[in-house]
Amino acid sequence: MHESGGLIYDREVWGPTAAQQRYEGRKDLRNTRKSDGSKYRGYLPIQITGRSNATAFYEWCQKRGLNLPDFMDKPGLMATSPWAGWSVVRYWTTDNLNRYADTNDIAMITLVLMEV
Repeated sequence: MHESGGLIYDREVWGPTAAQQRYEGRKDLRNTRKSDGSKYRGYLPIQITGRSNATAFYEWCQKRGLNLPDFMDKPGLMATSPWAGWSVVRYWTTDNLNRYADTNDIAMITLVLMEV
């Protein structure tokens, strides 16, 4: 809820702030091209941030045969329907969050999502 402002925002509000400026050139996000920081700002409720995370989501959708737009060229398309829902499904299944939900461990789900 924090990342999306209570599900109000489907993309990171861009300043750029000092923290956002640090997205440029971040190797852990694979933001290797000029303007990748802004281009691959956080999108969707879970805030998929960085070229690497956008690529992982794109490839996950492709493996499921979903008819998806070219997120890599235009990552803002991730913020169109139905991708917000699919992004949550991807994180839930990829990180096996059901094991924590089954024990009502909301704190652990939050911690796992914070690492994303």
